[in-house]
Amino acid sequence: ELEVASQIGAHPYKRFKSYDIDRANQIFKEIGRKGEELVDAFLDAGLRNGEFSNYCWNNREKESGLPYDFQVQLTNGNLINLDVKTTNYDFNQQMILSSQEIDFIANTEYEYHIYRVYKNGEQFFLRVCDSCKNIAVKINALTTDYMRKLSQIETDLRTAKFAVSPSADAFNFKPEILLT
Repeated sequence: ELEVASQIGAHPYKRFKSYDIDRANQIFKEIGRKGEELVDAFLDAGLRNGEFSNYCWNNREKESGLPYDFQVQLTNGNLINLDVKTTNYDFNQQMILSSQEIDFIANTEYEYHIYRVYKNGEQFFLRVCDSCKNIAVKINALTTDYMRKLSQIETDLRTAKFAVSPSADAFNFKPEILLT
């Protein structure tokens, strides 16, 4: 709960002190960076094995603010945008998606994958979801409808964050891969 609370910007959260939220946010940033580093190594190995022709880690130097962390170019020229969602906990820990991410996934012409990095004991594992567009389209439609209704009372929704379970039926994560 603390990990999720830190990601949604709850200050102070009813069950946690501000210090706890701030510390959890720092840990979440560190584990998020670690997850991206592990995915970078995983993608680098795939590049060397010829699984795709190129990739770019958008956050290598600093957080880019883009709704995805990596862009992968397949050997046929197609692009995949992928976002790394990392947790110190097990696979089923809720993932946080922003309304901007949802909107991007729902409207992009490219494939969008979620790379779920999680710990099991001391080891990190990866599971990939390559079918997240349908859930994003549904969430985006509901959010758009809600925003339209809010505008009727001269109110705007600027951003929202959604806590989603990776084990939800809408996602189809592939089997786990041990990351080294």
